[in-house]
Order: sequence, then C-alpha cells, then structure tokens
Amino acid sequence: MLPLVGIEVEEISGDIYSKILAKKSYYPLALVAELVGVIAKEVKRTKIYKVPEEVVEGFNSIIYGGQINVVLLEGNDVKIACELIRSGWNDVFDTLCNSEET
Repeated sequence: MLPLVGIEVEEISGDIYSKILAKKSYYPLALVAELVGVIAKEVKRTKIYKVPEEVVEGFNSIIYGGQINVVLLEGNDVKIACELIRSGWNDVFDTLCNSEET
C-alpha cells in the first residue's frame, strides 16, 4: 500500500506493483493504523511539514476507492498471528497481514 501513498519501496518495482493491483486485493482494517504510522514516520524523515495532498488522496483511495478490499479480521486470524509470534515473528502488524486468507 505504500506506493499508493507516495512512499517508494525499493524491493517492489512499479511493474510488479501494477501486477499486484491487477489482482483482487485485500487489506486488513487492523493495518490502517500501521499505514498511518509509516506515513507519519516518512513525513518526519523527509522533514516536510504538511502532508502532501497526493498522500491523502492515496490513503483515501485505499480505504474508500473500492479497488482494494478493506477487510475485518476474524478470530482465526488472531490464532494464526499468535502462532506466528510464538514461532519468532516480531511484528504483530505483519503477522496480521500474513494471517489473511485471500
């Protein structure tokens, strides 16, 4: 989701990202808070004092645009996330993203 809000991801080229978006995409609602945190961190890192309108539009397109399906987590997602954390995964947000079944 980071390229949609104007944050480049070195490991993902524009071509690969376009192919990902061509598929039916899901984004867990629980990760919206993490996305806001990453945006805020990037704004601070780049020392800009006003969030660019493109970032706001990109964020709104994720949440309200309809191309990406924002989904609620289910109890099974919690179980899978706990198993991943128990096995050594440190980032709870990443475990939630990986527990989604699409």
